[in-house]
Amino acid sequence: VIPWEGRERMMSGVSDERFRILILNGPNLNLLGRREPSVYGAATLADIERDCRVQAEQWGVELDNAQHV
Repeated sequence: VIPWEGRERMMSGVSDERFRILILNGPNLNLLGRREPSVYGAATLADIERDCRVQAEQWGVELDNAQHV
């Protein structure tokens, strides 16, 4: 979690600090887009991770994804 003041510095581009974000995906998220798409939607975990990566690049932060088993 990025403290609010840290987020403001990061978004403004003033900070030299490099923020790192880890997204830990829970069990069965690898089934997104295939299992009950009428309930969970058609987006796959890879789609969501790609969208997160794009946003992280725009913010200038490092992003890692991991699958919890």
